[in-house]
Amino acid sequence: MSDAEIETEVVDFGVGRRERPVLRRVTYEELKSGAIEIGIGRGSKGSKGSKGGTEKEVKTSPLSSFFMAKRVAEELKSRIEAGEFLLSVPVERLPTPAESVFKPMKQTEELPLVKDVMLRETPTISERASIADAAKLITESQTTHIPVVSANEKLVGIVTAWDISTAVAKREEGLAEIMTRKVVTTDLEQCLELVIRKLERHNISALPVVDAGRRVLGMVTSDEISKLVGKKRKRWQWRLR
Repeated sequence: MSDAEIETEVVDFGVGRRERPVLRRVTYEELKSGAIEIGIGRGSKGSKGSKGGTEKEVKTSPLSSFFMAKRVAEELKSRIEAGEFLLSVPVERLPTPAESVFKPMKQTEELPLVKDVMLRETPTISERASIADAAKLITESQTTHIPVVSANEKLVGIVTAWDISTAVAKREEGLAEIMTRKVVTTDLEQCLELVIRKLERHNISALPVVDAGRRVLGMVTSDEISKLVGKKRKRWQWRLR
């Protein structure tokens, strides 16, 4: 069997849950080439590309060099042929599928995802808006975090009530001058446990929820998480230490 006939799955380990999404199927021939293309956007599970998304080239490399792998295989072959490495009968065989049933460990409780907790009606503001516009929006929406979006509705920054207060005191006018551009975000399918770690690591209290095209879908805040954790504190206490 050739490398072109052997296939495997590329799995997204960036998703913090047991059933991670399959980005695409690839052959060993593609993996050995040094790079593969992965669809970013609306890719279908198990497809060799994306539908409606863009292709991103990702470098690939083996955990061990092909030279060493071939050398080990040749050494093993020579020892078997010389009678120095014997394939003996095992001390005990594992039960066959007919003798016992193998199944994954049962997950007793499903941890909530971002989509179960987030605020969906989240106001956004244009990067061309003024400080006064942002102050008015924060007052009217009763929120402390406003995602800043570009003309094509993509997330480009975020401003807080503190940012606005400071800007007003300094008599600044442009929103683009004070917004935070390196925004920490999350997505709909991320586990709540990972979101809590992000909030703690970056010392922030809210995360914009975005899709693959960085369009804002909502906001997850520490207040909403606290409400949910408060209801299930006894069951989740060990997870949040």
